[in-house]
Amino acid sequence: QQQASTAERGAAAAQPAPCRSMSVPDSLKTVTPYVRRAIEVEKTGDPRAYVVAYYCRTHAMEQALALSKDGRREADVQTFLIKMMNQLEESKRQHPDLSDSARSEEIVEGFAVEKLAEAEEEYLNELADKNTARRYYAAASFFEVLTAFREDKVLDEATKKQSLFAKWRATNILKALKNGERPVPTEEELSRARSQKSGGDVEEDDEDDADLLPPPAPSSTPTPRFTPPKRAGYASSSEEDEAPPSRRSASRHRAPARRQYSNDDDEVGNSGVTESQKKDALEYARFAVRALQTDDVAMARSHLESALRELNA
Repeated sequence: QQQASTAERGAAAAQPAPCRSMSVPDSLKTVTPYVRRAIEVEKTGDPRAYVVAYYCRTHAMEQALALSKDGRREADVQTFLIKMMNQLEESKRQHPDLSDSARSEEIVEGFAVEKLAEAEEEYLNELADKNTARRYYAAASFFEVLTAFREDKVLDEATKKQSLFAKWRATNILKALKNGERPVPTEEELSRARSQKSGGDVEEDDEDDADLLPPPAPSSTPTPRFTPPKRAGYASSSEEDEAPPSRRSASRHRAPARRQYSNDDDEVGNSGVTESQKKDALEYARFAVRALQTDDVAMARSHLESALRELNA
């Protein structure tokens, strides 16, 4: 029993420790929501948490590098970037499957859709409160994190509208609460929800009038067919001060299909390097390029060294 206890303690120590003390410099305030989302997700115990948290931090890292591209990087910014980079590398060592970008993208997208569905369920059941608004903001952040999987770092229109819708809904809920009103769904929104539950088609608004109306509830966010995990609490952030997006119709949500994955990434090619190692090296190289674009030679060198370690492993 003593040996088992020792083994359990060793296994616990091997788990990546969530970074709960990392402070974001004032000049990088806009990346704070993504750092917070990573910490919050890790606290949920959700088995997908390590994937979602990793890509929240990856997105934060990319945004931080872009924001500090003037070449006059303050010491606190440099410290933040180095800590973030080290944490990403440690997560990759702990979870080699993070290199499977297709699987990771599916997980993050599915997580975002699920969180939006949970918030919608509360709103449509007239249970919306400040925490519901925070859930909408969290869902918006998760949709935005999907840019980490895009070569051009630009969201497609459908995903962008999903994020905008979530922010719009959150803003309206907070506005109602501030005015002492109950945030309740309109009859049109309830009608859409009933149609979704019954499996019926929802008629689209006339295209000419679409921009004159607030975005309707996502017409493809049905009541989840799964049993949602225990809902996490999401901290408030500066996002709550954002203005609602311009009025537009929201796109349809589709939860990505579940797929089975093989271990092809572990196959060694003629170069003696696995596909997984190639993907990791490519990711480090991309970070290096971004760092060079911001005139941060030291950061670029560090990323390139990490890429070479992957190729020489």
